[in-house]
Amino acid sequence: MFAVTQAGYGGTFTESDTCAPLSGTIATVAAKSGSKGAWYSVTPQSAGTCAITVTGGGGSTASVPVTVSAASIVVQ
Repeated sequence: MFAVTQAGYGGTFTESDTCAPLSGTIATVAAKSGSKGAWYSVTPQSAGTCAITVTGGGGSTASVPVTVSAASIVVQ
């Protein structure tokens, strides 16, 4: 989970991401917003990399890189 705030901005934030490419979903992104910002949770789905971009007031943007790696367990 990560939080987004912008000094002096009380409006809503918009989110776009590359986490669901045509080849399969890497992660799902869910948002919750409030009067002092927004919070985003990222749920891994499969291995890969993607980016989440949040846009706020005046078109200001911030990007967060996401990497999901597959873990393997060997049972003998």
